[in-house]
Amino acid sequence: MANSPDSKQRMMHVLKYIWETCDEEFPAFSAPEIAEELQDSYGIKADRRALYSDIAAIRDVLGLDIESTPSGKHRLLSRPFTYDELCLIAECINAAKFISDDQAKELVEKISHFTSNPLADRLTQEVFLCQRVKTGQKNVLEIINTIRKAIRQKRKIKFKYLHREINDITKQVERNLGRAFTVSPYNLIISDGNYYMLAYSDMVKDMRLFRVDKIADIEILEIMQAGRLEYEKVDLTTYTNRVFFMNPGKTQKVSLRFDRKLLDSVIERLGTNINTMYRPDGPKHFVVNTEIEISNQFYGWLVSFGSQAKILHPQKVADEYCEYLQNIIKQHEE
Repeated sequence: MANSPDSKQRMMHVLKYIWETCDEEFPAFSAPEIAEELQDSYGIKADRRALYSDIAAIRDVLGLDIESTPSGKHRLLSRPFTYDELCLIAECINAAKFISDDQAKELVEKISHFTSNPLADRLTQEVFLCQRVKTGQKNVLEIINTIRKAIRQKRKIKFKYLHREINDITKQVERNLGRAFTVSPYNLIISDGNYYMLAYSDMVKDMRLFRVDKIADIEILEIMQAGRLEYEKVDLTTYTNRVFFMNPGKTQKVSLRFDRKLLDSVIERLGTNINTMYRPDGPKHFVVNTEIEISNQFYGWLVSFGSQAKILHPQKVADEYCEYLQNIIKQHEE
């Protein structure tokens, strides 16, 4: 019978075969191929007429884009996502520094189910991104969901905010002596692979950005948000361009010294890969040895720290930096 439990089970196996086997590279399949798979894998016997009926139902009822040809072949013409589109999504997931390595692998594994098994294997093996500083936080997605919920409910949140210490840069510890921050969240912003919360701070009476992968112990409060007028003054396009802009240049090995309080900012720019070494330099400073992209944009980044940053080596880069500063001074003297 067409609607018997056996026919329904057979149709589900036919759908599974089409979905897991056919893709842009191998779109064609035939009824005998499906019959052989059903017999070998599930012990189900099916004649061609029944399989043709199943394929037509899958096409007409479920909306799969299946084309039948006079030669008896059938083609799966399209899917919700092409393989190239899935690669792009996977690359974006891996490029997101606020997502941990384990979370990124889990998400890529989930989206791989939108393509065939051969292309799914290729997707999980081929898509990777080298030398990105990934967060160690394991629950960032839950934190993001909590922030979104607070925004929808127009309520304040409180949380602990984390930062790194020079004695162990692999771990993050609580800032503000462990005291909680209380803010009114208004938006979430992605820039340069990081996820930021834009929130109004009662303490400073202004909008502030917080990295979501540095947030811990978050809690929604039974207090309505504040700072709506301040948030409405923000132009998000110009705001993000002003806060996040940075460009690359040529690469050279350098040794730099910074005030210790700048450690988080320096790690966010230079990373923690095996070619970047950090060490304490007295009670108030640390030194980093790394390969860095030397350009006017780098010097502009360095000058933003003022006297809290110094180029130790090589002297040529230090001299070029001094020349860069002198040119700025001359520009303002004219």
